[in-house]
Amino acid sequence: MPQFMSSVSTVRDRIALPLAIALTLAGFLGVVPAPAADPATALAPGSLAPSSWAQDGTERWSDELVAAAQSRDIATLRRLLATAPSHLEDDDVARLQGRVTSLDRHRSRSSQANAEELAKRQADIQSNLKDAKLIDALVDAANVHELASQEQWAAFIATESYSQLEAKAAVDAQVAAAEGDLLYAQELTFRLKSLAEDRGDKERVKVLEAELREITSRVALIAKYAPHAFYDLRTRLLKRMEPGKAIEPYNELFADEWKEAIRDATPALLLRALRVAANSHITDTGWVPLIQGGLESMQSLAASGQLSETFPALNDPEKVAAFLSAIDRIAAREGSTFADARDAVVEILTANDRTIKLPEEVVVLEFGSGATSNLSEDFGDDYSDIIWPEQLRRFRQQMDGDFVGVGVLIRYDDKHEIMVVNPLEGSPAARAGVRPGDLIVNVNGESTAGWSLNKAVDHITGPAGKPVDLVLKREDVDEPVSVTLVRQSIPMQSVNGWWKSRLDEEGSPVWNWFVDPDAGIGYARVTSFNDDTVADFVKAVESMRAERPLRGLIVDLRGNPGGLLPAAAGFANLFVKRGPLVSIEDRAGKKVDELFANPSRARFAGLPLVVLVNGESASASEIVSGALQAYDAAIIVGTQTFGKGSVQTVQPVTDGSTAAAVKVTTQFYVLPPEPGAERGRWVHKRAGKEEWGVVPDVEVVLAPADSKAAGELRAKADFIDPGVLGELAEDTRPDVGDLVREGIDPQLEVAVLLLESRILAEAGSSRVAKR
Repeated sequence: MPQFMSSVSTVRDRIALPLAIALTLAGFLGVVPAPAADPATALAPGSLAPSSWAQDGTERWSDELVAAAQSRDIATLRRLLATAPSHLEDDDVARLQGRVTSLDRHRSRSSQANAEELAKRQADIQSNLKDAKLIDALVDAANVHELASQEQWAAFIATESYSQLEAKAAVDAQVAAAEGDLLYAQELTFRLKSLAEDRGDKERVKVLEAELREITSRVALIAKYAPHAFYDLRTRLLKRMEPGKAIEPYNELFADEWKEAIRDATPALLLRALRVAANSHITDTGWVPLIQGGLESMQSLAASGQLSETFPALNDPEKVAAFLSAIDRIAAREGSTFADARDAVVEILTANDRTIKLPEEVVVLEFGSGATSNLSEDFGDDYSDIIWPEQLRRFRQQMDGDFVGVGVLIRYDDKHEIMVVNPLEGSPAARAGVRPGDLIVNVNGESTAGWSLNKAVDHITGPAGKPVDLVLKREDVDEPVSVTLVRQSIPMQSVNGWWKSRLDEEGSPVWNWFVDPDAGIGYARVTSFNDDTVADFVKAVESMRAERPLRGLIVDLRGNPGGLLPAAAGFANLFVKRGPLVSIEDRAGKKVDELFANPSRARFAGLPLVVLVNGESASASEIVSGALQAYDAAIIVGTQTFGKGSVQTVQPVTDGSTAAAVKVTTQFYVLPPEPGAERGRWVHKRAGKEEWGVVPDVEVVLAPADSKAAGELRAKADFIDPGVLGELAEDTRPDVGDLVREGIDPQLEVAVLLLESRILAEAGSSRVAKR
């Protein structure tokens, strides 16, 4: 049975609702303030003259230099560089001196901007409270937490303005939920929960999590089955958030989109899928939470009066009451076996036929959704799920990594038209000049009006070598653009370099790999771990070595959602000669598998390495960074990772010729033990546990504004416009070097500083050792 590591997204800076407009959390924060130098180990100024280093003195100088770089102790770095051993290359010393000066300048700028932004945010809370802009005020408060020191945050949450904000938002959230203004209630509750987490108020977090789950469940039902009601909710929220903004009218073509999602969802598939979950789930809790979750979902479904636009009987109080009464009788039996689940499903369907008369597929699908969602609510498992027949083909395609098509990412625009997000490099679409923002209005002679995204994917993709005709509507172009594209297997490139110098004849990127050519520091951004990642990474490193001496390497795993376990282990093995890389434990805590390093594959062991991580680094990227950290094969820089360390097993289920699947969490990943420890620690973030993921050796925090600026620059620098007819347009991209040179990406700047320091320190030690 296949095992995989699913992708994730972060929560803090994301709107709590799926289709709401994202808020930009402005703010500015540089690196975490460096601790003062340890007086017991710091060298006194001038205590070691540069021309008279003994071997032990040089080694001590080297150790001091590395320690000062890791703590970003500017004063100590400057003192050590001023007394550098005379045998060191002047260029190397000067380069690091310049880096230290830049870091100090950027940190001073950041500190000043941080103080100004903190004051502004606190003032904005007052004005937004006065204007009843509670969402804006809550966002301001979240930014205060990101900008403030612990002492400043403690003082802020004790202020009257914060108390007023929290109290007002809590009342408004309750009122909005009661009045059916669910997107507003959801957004307020999500923001309140985040602030409670920031305060460390665990009891309040539990209460708000329960409220948020209930609201989110209702929102999901409305979004799926009552598109007009959901449109009205979105309109109300947008008017609050962006007054005066033009809102596109409701599109009736999508009223029946839900029918596609429920196709072929049968009671037999439901029960067989839930049997797998009951027997295999990591918690070993059996049928009880599944039955309870399914019944609660039925209650939410019947009580959602807004669904009456699609299911008119939900507007009949007597019929709804009769259905809910049947659910209560089933719940009172407290079922705990397969037979209980089967009887519950049969009775629910019978009661449905007699009362509210929902389509059977709706009842089946929502019972299953509630059952698996309950595993998330009770046990923190967000990854177990039923893959229904309509989803199965795309799910298999995603697992196999086998994408055959024309190479475009698509989404809806504000008018619900199918829009190209971007064409993938080297793809048929990119070579034909398809551009971001193009609207796909016709596929093979058929209008796309009213199409779901799934339908568009199904029609555009197809067998390799077969053509597909697209008609595109392009902004500022009067006539439609027609293109014929030949489908092909689309490679998912997961290893990227520092600067994309050009595209080759096939439309694939040609990378410059050195972030600091003079120092010999390479850079590789790994966006996922797939079957080709290790081989592609090896090629990249060998390309660096062929160009110039490679003295250090930065591997950027920020935003990497994960991938395949063998690829993660193989990647870590490149830098680790021996020992366990990751182990797997079952629900009894028994080790069921362990992957070890093979010395013959550790071709880059000993290469100075810094790995960048953040809260969006998950799953396979946590295994890689955790293993490298455990063996001191790399310095980990950034912020704590996401904490996704569970294994999902996928099992097929069938009902005659109809196939589905169930994805169930069955095991957990465990990192290698640190020196002196008997066992490693879990990667997975669990309820009530303080430790999860990978905690960096050097913490460097980015505020949302920093992250946004760095991400935008990187995206613009990486995009080479293929032009209208596949001929390259004028290159107006920004200079990616500004990420480090101007301190736009403080995490990356610190990574370069650490490697330059280590390179210089090792040069000092090695020269003395050779004498």
